[in-house]
Amino acid sequence: MAFPFPRILLTALILLAPLMDAGAEPRTFTSADGGKLEGSILQADEKTVTIERKADKRKFTIPLTGLSAGDQEFIREWRQSSENVRVTVTATKRRSARERKDEASAGTTSIAASRATAEKWYWEIKVTNQRKDPVDSLYLHYSQYVGVQDRNYPAKALARQSNGNLVIPALPAFGSVTVRTEDIDTFSMNAVSSTENATTIRRTSEKWKEALNGLNLEVYRKHSLVAGLATGSNASAGLQPEAREREAWRESEIAKQLPAPTPPAKS
Repeated sequence: MAFPFPRILLTALILLAPLMDAGAEPRTFTSADGGKLEGSILQADEKTVTIERKADKRKFTIPLTGLSAGDQEFIREWRQSSENVRVTVTATKRRSARERKDEASAGTTSIAASRATAEKWYWEIKVTNQRKDPVDSLYLHYSQYVGVQDRNYPAKALARQSNGNLVIPALPAFGSVTVRTEDIDTFSMNAVSSTENATTIRRTSEKWKEALNGLNLEVYRKHSLVAGLATGSNASAGLQPEAREREAWRESEIAKQLPAPTPPAKS
């Protein structure tokens, strides 16, 4: 069989695999009988490959069995390359543990009550392969964020964040896998007090609440970025000095009042 195979020129391309990067280097392909064609792969499946000829940009669809063994192996690797990976990512936040502590006290001239809550949360991440070829060698990097609100704190300000890396199991054709981030702590406090003397009554309150409200992640294959997701708040500005000072105070108060959360008992 001799190139350039004019009788199988495509007039309408059906995308069986995503397009290769425009800057990809052309390759000289060799037919089983020694014919040559210099061009770049546009698409490929398990039976055919479509090549754009470098000289005139004409497109040819060629059976893989009509190419040399070396070219067939090159096309197989091209189909598995990072340029051709198509995955989607979704994330759902879930709670893994919760602990609550109520306290109240009363004296001759004062009353105080408080409720402190500690929880552990994580993101459940679903990665889905959008192609009919299995995909392996995937991993992701994530950053998750906890925001806080109280009367003396900027709305939805960043309280803390954690970062991590996860290896993604091999994805079957059109299949999905689920992985999860590490647990991250959230805390809330609602406290009121009243003090009375001969002439006045003074009431004070302290109320704030934290929530897991942000996630940034990137999915890589062999150091190439193939997917990403950003949701909710992020830590682009980081903790401001006054936020760090208040966070240190909050942690000390929590340590005094609340044990670490424990996972729910298994049924």
